[in-house]
Amino acid sequence: TIAITNTGATPVTDRGYNLTISDTLPVGLSYTSATPTPTLVSPQANGSTLVVWDNVVDLEAKEGFSISLQAALASTLTVASSFTNSVNARVNSMPDNSGSWVSVTKQLAGRPQAIDINVVALQSSAIEQATGAGEMTNAPGARAGADWPYQYRVTVANNNVGSSTSTVASVTLPPGVAYLGSVTIAPNPNSSSTAPSLNLQADGSLTLSWSLGTLTKARYADPVVITFSAAIPYRARSAADTQAEKGAFAGPMHGAIIPEDTRLPVSYEASAIYGGLSTSDGTISTPADDMPPTITAAYATVHKAGSPSTVGIGTTVTWTLDWSISEYYTTTNILLTDVLPDGMTYITNSASLAPAQILQNTPSTGKTTIVWELAPARTAAGQHGALTFTALVDPTYSGAPYAGQPVVSGDKFTNSVTPSGDWHDVATPARDGTL
Repeated sequence: TIAITNTGATPVTDRGYNLTISDTLPVGLSYTSATPTPTLVSPQANGSTLVVWDNVVDLEAKEGFSISLQAALASTLTVASSFTNSVNARVNSMPDNSGSWVSVTKQLAGRPQAIDINVVALQSSAIEQATGAGEMTNAPGARAGADWPYQYRVTVANNNVGSSTSTVASVTLPPGVAYLGSVTIAPNPNSSSTAPSLNLQADGSLTLSWSLGTLTKARYADPVVITFSAAIPYRARSAADTQAEKGAFAGPMHGAIIPEDTRLPVSYEASAIYGGLSTSDGTISTPADDMPPTITAAYATVHKAGSPSTVGIGTTVTWTLDWSISEYYTTTNILLTDVLPDGMTYITNSASLAPAQILQNTPSTGKTTIVWELAPARTAAGQHGALTFTALVDPTYSGAPYAGQPVVSGDKFTNSVTPSGDWHDVATPARDGTL
């Protein structure tokens, strides 16, 4: 992925025109595809390949643009080889290229990997993950068992040249994430056990490992996918929670109470033997391209989504706000404050739950602030709810710096919602706080 951002601070004044990107694939890599399609793909005399996207977009200050590029490795490369990819991006200060050019060049060094591993969190509450693993005997949440289980998906792919042997995939959960089991492996070409080996670390982290055996070239297009369930418990796991090494275990744990907004990164690694050499991939061996999937523990979380995602002038957009409350906490005095961006108009009486306030031109000209008050019954422990409202896309902007200018193709609307209120610990009544 090639990501470009205009770092200028002032809209219009710092706009960059006619973005042009040039990527040089080194010897041993050949172009296969890209999105968007490049203007030019040209093999060079030295064996490298020049890929160019000419005049693809104009970038407003702080605006970004990205390209997805795929290349194939030559079979002559081994896991001991190394190569460097180089990319250049430039914009002009004037639409007709009569101004000054601003350019940046970056290089990324790498080496072939015989295997590839990727891990993503499939959250059950969007943006932040509501806590709730179901370990409390008095079941303080809304349902029996875990109110807010979610999944991790582990994808292990082999290369398309030769087999990798003795393949092992490992995932390390931080102390604030409980392993709940429900493992699936598909495809499972070697009938590997779905039950991982479990290793409890001194800090309370838990490493799950699966021995996958030999992965053939077939696992390039059809990789092995492992899924398992997890949840955020009331307390963090500690070295004293030895039950965690025996299988799925939600607790109760013996560590500290997990605070609101705790970030919980998961590390992962795959290792194998390829061509007689050890090879690996993951957050430890290749941290530059394997970032830990990180969830954020929440006592209350709110997510906003709009439909349709691509709009024109006069389009009616339906916005949905949904909220999720932790299994261990009740919340009161909850306000949802939504700021509708300049370029959109709230449609009166369109909300499924009547707003407490509608403030025009707040916090600035053209924007609309809408506030909802949620009754305590809607925000008790383990609760989930949603509301909808609609807005219309305007023909022009009202506020600076685009006042009077038309809404045009490619413009992006950013709509934000902020929750506020109080939380009360059900398990430890003396604990209270604010969101």
